[in-house]
Amino acid sequence: MRSFRELTGWSLEMAQHDEIDFSAAHSAPVPGSEQRLVLRAPNENSSPPAGDAKAAQELTSALAELLGQQQKHHAVGSSAANPAPTAPPARVRSEQQLDKVLTAVLRSGAVTLKCAAAAIYLLDEETTELSLRLEWGLKPQGERGARPLATSLADLEALAGHAVALEDASLLPHWRIPESYPAGICVPISSASEILGTLWIFSDDVRDFNDRQTGFAEIIAGRIAAELEREAAVAASDHRSSDRAHKEVTAWLRDQLPNVPPTLDGWRLSASVHQKNISPGTFYDWFLPSTGAKAGALALGVGNMHGSGVSVGLSTIAARAALRAHGESLEEPWRVMEAVNETLWSTSNQTPRGSLAYALLDSQTGRLSLSAAGNAAAIIADDAGAEVVACRQAPLGGEPDAVFPRERRILQRGQSLILFADLADSLLDDPRWLKKLRGLSPFPADQLAQILAEQIREITPPTGHEAKIIVLQRR
Repeated sequence: MRSFRELTGWSLEMAQHDEIDFSAAHSAPVPGSEQRLVLRAPNENSSPPAGDAKAAQELTSALAELLGQQQKHHAVGSSAANPAPTAPPARVRSEQQLDKVLTAVLRSGAVTLKCAAAAIYLLDEETTELSLRLEWGLKPQGERGARPLATSLADLEALAGHAVALEDASLLPHWRIPESYPAGICVPISSASEILGTLWIFSDDVRDFNDRQTGFAEIIAGRIAAELEREAAVAASDHRSSDRAHKEVTAWLRDQLPNVPPTLDGWRLSASVHQKNISPGTFYDWFLPSTGAKAGALALGVGNMHGSGVSVGLSTIAARAALRAHGESLEEPWRVMEAVNETLWSTSNQTPRGSLAYALLDSQTGRLSLSAAGNAAAIIADDAGAEVVACRQAPLGGEPDAVFPRERRILQRGQSLILFADLADSLLDDPRWLKKLRGLSPFPADQLAQILAEQIREITPPTGHEAKIIVLQRR
């Protein structure tokens, strides 16, 4: 409080609401406290000029909020071992909300210093350029591009820890004032651990800046740094929470995958599964429909939902549940695909898109009906070669009236049906890879699934997740 008085001539003090008398110029509540921050004039008979009254009020409110944040951080640090269970978690403000707060800080700083405009310039990640983050009162002009830090001498000096006051910018052109104003002051925006950028406050007239005014500009820069640092800390906390939720959804999806295939005479069934690297967007399923399909029918599906984070996990849950529900009641795979597509389209504001290969087998006759959506693919392979039965279709969930293929085959002894959740076009267009499938048909279903997954990893760019493949063989 003493440094503020030395800089401005005005005094700040903390007081209870009932202790504030009429000599106070302004007061503002301190968040999280029953006290208020009081601004007093140098003597009881003075008051801010009429034009500065609003700026003084905004400044007092801004400093009160900053003081409340500092007290909150101190309380959190001292009670980290026993945090208050009822304390509401901080939330990331929208960019518009943050901009509103920062604009008010810029305005109060510029008006209090009797300047025309103020602007925040932030460093990029490589610390080679400064870009305009926000401004108040700047003269209109075209798009303001990033400024190279190496040639911005005033900013470099400020970032080194020294406030720069340009009393007449025309006499010091090499200092590169970033806007067309006769005078300005530049101070660093920095936290305890990081340099963020610079604050410029511009004047419409040639003028000097005394130590009090320079110190006041540094207070404004500190408030801006506190706002930016708070937002970054809350965003990082939310990211960690989101990452935990993502891992929990992924683990739950992994536990829901079927492990033991049904036993059917004359058939072998397997899927490529790497439990550690399973993506929350990919899934597979097999089941014996209890209604709709004929006795002895086997339903197979493998899919991949697009997206990231928790949302893709939820889309995957919805897609697999819809596949199982519609697969139980509808016999034709293409009708199942249409029903799943309609379900995803109609039950989400942001329609999830994905790929899905689905097949229905009559295990007694070998008759096979199948369909596919998106980048999913179905291939039948044997010693003679490989046939791509279905691929490159409309994405699942893309349009409510999408049409999906209606394919029928009879799977002969020695043949394998291979369903891919998401197969790259580069593999489908590579005749050499398709020829390789011919030599793999003698392998058991489980080995064949793992060999194919390994081949795809070697040929296509790494994704961090193993390809999901179902292999069905008729012995």
